[in-house]
Amino acid sequence: MMRALMHTLCWFGLAAAVGLAPAAARARAQAPCLASGDVISGKVAPVTASHPNGSTFTAYILTLSPPRCVTTADQRIEAAARLQLGGNAGQQATLRRRADAVVRVRIRDPFTPETAWHIGDVIVVDYDIVN
Repeated sequence: MMRALMHTLCWFGLAAAVGLAPAAARARAQAPCLASGDVISGKVAPVTASHPNGSTFTAYILTLSPPRCVTTADQRIEAAARLQLGGNAGQQATLRRRADAVVRVRIRDPFTPETAWHIGDVIVVDYDIVN
């Protein structure tokens, strides 16, 4: 069984190297990176997390499936799957009402996590909900 697994893994590596990778993988690799101003869609859900100070908090996470490349002001995240949406009280209330639904948002100025309050792969606090 181990030999068959190794053969399969080697074949996939060879297939990817010569351009025979599955279509979804090629499409993901060719899709342009998300950047400030882009509209994206994904399922938004509340996620409860623990801060190192012992408190708990709820963050709203927009899940991208499949993960996408995201360009921030100073770097490129190759496979972001979880965008943490911050924002003002009104936006947070809208996200609470839309929990577990697919939403479309126009993102501005995405950035990488900087503090223990940031649990997403990418953080977005400046955005508009467009649906």
